Amino acid sequence: MMKLKPAATLAALTVPLLLGGCASDGYGIDALKAPAGPEDAFPADAGFLEQVDPTTLRFLVEDGGRKFFAAQSSDGAQACLAVVNVDRQVTGYAGCGVAAGSSSNKIVTVSGSDRRPAALVPDYADAVQLESEGLRRIHQNVYVGP
Repeated sequence: MMKLKPAATLAALTVPLLLGGCASDGYGIDALKAPAGPEDAFPADAGFLEQVDPTTLRFLVEDGGRKFFAAQSSDGAQACLAVVNVDRQVTGYAGCGVAAGSSSNKIVTVSGSDRRPAALVPDYADAVQLESEGLRRIHQNVYVGP
């Protein structure tokens, strides 16, 4: 039987705990861990807040007449993406997906009546793969389709 040295035993027990903690802490999205600012205010009539923890809501980027927000679900199990149309002519849309333990680059992909998909991705997402799928990067954590 092989015996591990105390340092090796400690490392073997600590590394999985550290990696597991990283997966659920912001879902690999640094923006969710950033302090909230005035730009993080979500339009009250957009209808997304009932499924998320409002203290985690963060504005990510504006592109093509749409504002993109990320948040953590109320139960803490999912990361969420909301798309709000600036002109309000088209209804916004949102969705959540489980990020922890996923081998996929995309946490969640959402699309609405405008048929313009958006994907929420972790900070370390493979840009080459996402771009080969026809997606365009507009933020470290947001890719959009044509």
